[in-house]
Amino acid sequence: DDLNPLSIKNLLHIPEKLQTVFRNQDQTLLTAKLCRGMAAVLGFSSGDRNLLYKAALAHDCGYLLLDRDRLARTIAKREIDDEDFKFIQSHAAAGIGYFGEAKLPDEFRSAIVHHHERKDGSGYPDGLKKDEIPLFARVIGIAETFAALVSKRSYRDKRDVTHALAIISDGARSKFDPDHIEALAKVAASIEVA
Repeated sequence: DDLNPLSIKNLLHIPEKLQTVFRNQDQTLLTAKLCRGMAAVLGFSSGDRNLLYKAALAHDCGYLLLDRDRLARTIAKREIDDEDFKFIQSHAAAGIGYFGEAKLPDEFRSAIVHHHERKDGSGYPDGLKKDEIPLFARVIGIAETFAALVSKRSYRDKRDVTHALAIISDGARSKFDPDHIEALAKVAASIEVA
């Protein structure tokens, strides 16, 4: 349905636009595939797997609302200062604005806003901890972290799957849920990383 903002067809426009913004270094599609696989391993219902996949496709839509010139300058830097970091962080809270007045499921909405929250409270935008973080946001957060680690960045080379999983596992007690780490490990081995 072309009028449904949550149709897969419409949501796939978000990663396409992000590829342009991030000069073909965006990993939204990989994040969404990982989330879909993790949801299956974790026993999510088919409806929840589908909604999580859609939320993962949309999770970084807030970047599309930020000033493009400033974003391009910021992501090109090898190191960013506190002001630049706050600017980058603003994409999470801004994301809901991408959908205007559309009625969004609560799980979808909270996944966009809270996908950078971490179990130890070190995330943003609200410093949520443990179970305060919505489930979809927690799954997207770990999948996105893995996708970023296996991708080349302006400030570092990409890591292989084994190294990326080791980095994430080291943060198991403080950043991510152990069962999500196990699900990611099962899924990562079967997904092609570019």
